[in-house]
Amino acid sequence: MDDAQIWQHSETDDAHDAFDKSGVSEVNAPMRYQFLIDGGMSDRVNAAFPDMQVAPTTGGCTSLHGPVADYLAMRSIMARLDSLGLTIAELRRLPD
Repeated sequence: MDDAQIWQHSETDDAHDAFDKSGVSEVNAPMRYQFLIDGGMSDRVNAAFPDMQVAPTTGGCTSLHGPVADYLAMRSIMARLDSLGLTIAELRRLPD
């Protein structure tokens, strides 16, 4: 089996499945997501996510949570986290 045939399911696949091909959520309203980030986040890093709430969690992670308008917004958040050198430990959709 070559690499093109190997597929592993990930949390980001679930996030992508919740949005249609146009990038609009199935219910036409922002969905709430929680990103668990390894370690803490400085005030400067927190400022990079003005629409999200930040809270420390037990276990040394930081919760970044709030509305995500569409798939492009999800990818933007993930790109910002990556550019800041932060590691996403977990990503989950929160109940409405």
